[in-house]
Amino acid sequence: MRWLPPYRALTFDVLGLIKVIEARGGQQGNTPKIVERWGEPDASRCIVAASINDSENNPLVAVGRKNG
Repeated sequence: MRWLPPYRALTFDVLGLIKVIEARGGQQGNTPKIVERWGEPDASRCIVAASINDSENNPLVAVGRKNG
């Protein structure tokens, strides 16, 4: 069986949390898990916009929050 790297997704929620979710493939059928989280739960600072620059040398994520 060939080794496959995990799939990762950057997600946001209404509480203003930024999360990295990882899913590993294969025959195990593992469920996705949150592997990293940033921010404190606060609905008044929810995410309203996000942009990703996937540069190999200098990757960047910009996040716009409600109320700064």
